[in-house]
Amino acid sequence: MKSIFFLLFFSIWISSCSSQIISKQSSWKYLPYDSIQDSCWRNPTFDDNKWAHSSDFISGNFENNNSTTFYFRKTFKIKNPKKQKGLRFQILRNDGAIIYINGHEMIRSNMPNGNITYTSTASMESDENNSKHYFTYIVPSNFLKSGKNTIAVEVHKSKESKSKMRFDLQLDFSFLSSFIKAPYLLFSNDDTKMLLLWQLNESKTCTIYWGTDTNFYENSQISSEYGNSHLHKMMLSSLKPNTKYYYKVSIDSSATKKGSFYSNTSANVKKISFYAYGDTRTNPAEHNLIAKKIMEEIAHDILSQTFIVSSGDFVSNGNNESDWDSQFFDPQYLYLQKMLANLPYCSALGNHEGQGILYAKYFPYPMFTNGRFYYSFDNGPVHFSIIDQFTDYSIGSCQYNWLLNDLASSNKAWKFILLHEPGWTAGGHSNNLKVQNIIQPLCLKHGVQFVITGHNHYYARASVNGVMHITTGGGGAPLYNPKASSDSIIVSEKSYHFCKFNIDNDTLKFTAERQDGTIIENIEYHINSSTNFKKQDDLLEANFKVFSDEKNIHIVNKSLSNSILEIFDENGLSLIKMNSNKPEELIPNYNKGFYFVRISVADKSIVKKILLE
Repeated sequence: MKSIFFLLFFSIWISSCSSQIISKQSSWKYLPYDSIQDSCWRNPTFDDNKWAHSSDFISGNFENNNSTTFYFRKTFKIKNPKKQKGLRFQILRNDGAIIYINGHEMIRSNMPNGNITYTSTASMESDENNSKHYFTYIVPSNFLKSGKNTIAVEVHKSKESKSKMRFDLQLDFSFLSSFIKAPYLLFSNDDTKMLLLWQLNESKTCTIYWGTDTNFYENSQISSEYGNSHLHKMMLSSLKPNTKYYYKVSIDSSATKKGSFYSNTSANVKKISFYAYGDTRTNPAEHNLIAKKIMEEIAHDILSQTFIVSSGDFVSNGNNESDWDSQFFDPQYLYLQKMLANLPYCSALGNHEGQGILYAKYFPYPMFTNGRFYYSFDNGPVHFSIIDQFTDYSIGSCQYNWLLNDLASSNKAWKFILLHEPGWTAGGHSNNLKVQNIIQPLCLKHGVQFVITGHNHYYARASVNGVMHITTGGGGAPLYNPKASSDSIIVSEKSYHFCKFNIDNDTLKFTAERQDGTIIENIEYHINSSTNFKKQDDLLEANFKVFSDEKNIHIVNKSLSNSILEIFDENGLSLIKMNSNKPEELIPNYNKGFYFVRISVADKSIVKKILLE
């Protein structure tokens, strides 16, 4: 396929006091070519003296715009390149781009790893909004030199792209924080520990302080970087459960970042709140607004500062460092960075995380199992099992056997599974049959009440035999249109949103909340509608029998004991509650479906699950 080689030239002097280097919609100089076979075009020594001017690359209305790849160049002069340590690029690209300064690659935006040629395509197609969006990147300015500098950009369409190529770029000097990634919290599954990570732009020593009082930090420790990219991590230890802690990270006593968290809820606590969302990729500004609303929730409900779970797809291309920098850890999104600094993060692997190499780099959970990305944790009355859907979990596999044992060995009242691709959802990506055929039976057998997923970019709730399957894919990715008539779907909506879970003993109140704080839905779920009700009693089992015929539910009481009878639908909603000491109760006129009958005598209870056909 032919491509156009646009080489752009425009020389300007940047004084030491000016911050802008290249403005948007600048005049450019270009020259078309059929193809480019080597990388010489990006070098400062490339000869571009005979090329013509143009400035309209935003509209897409220019010659030969059916090509896959387009190349751009421009030169500028800098008097004092060390005036600022950072460069801020704002680039409009349809669909992907790579930016070079003086021959050095600086940014790779929506492009695959490895060698790129004129036949290469972008990682994914830009939607209508992103084709007009300027993506911001802040990088070190260490490749600038005094005098003449060259910027080169190659823009590639995706395989699926039917739209015109668009390109524009603004370049400014920028303040470069010592923190490339500000401190953020990862859950450690230990009542006495919390994992803290951050990344610097150069090798420096850091001191971490933490304690229960901001006026006096009881603990301090010096950290050193690990790996080859100035990463730091520190396991804060000797924590007391159910306690709020404050911390700060200081660099050479010059730069400081602060945050706070609650340590893990102890096992005997029966009340907890936490948050869930997913698919935050591509549009960090939308993600930032969700983080703002979550932090506002925490300000009004301080005990909900426990943890947040993500169903994956953090960024567009998880194999690219620049996507993590610009879409998840970008310091300009203040609410997002505040949330990460104050709310421990738990996550599943999404398909956009690619091979998971950078995911493991920035989310090194100590609970990872067998070198892969599945793990579990407890917090108060809650048990979470996180599935890696990109590692075999078929029956008999290592991950399946691990999950089987993990669920069977947990005695927590509330059980959740977190994974990326849903088994029941409202269109877009199709239902994952492995979740239906492998995960769902384990949920029924071991009393899992909720499966939290993403992948499809909307909100949806399905109820399948009493198990709630939540699709929470509205964390920032381009939204999809859900199909409300999809199998087992009760509620669905196209919106940016997050979810909040409030557990109090055997009752869970669930809220799906839009980005603006309005409510999609509230539901109340009773643990006693679960197949995993814990207060089983052999005597009650022997004396009470439950069966059905057509639309009627029969409850037989052989002992004639005074009892409380309750019936719940498959969503956990209470339908009837009554006292009885009769030998048999007939409760008529129910529709087809699953129901749960709870029988209580004194302080003992049993739950029976029945099907009306």
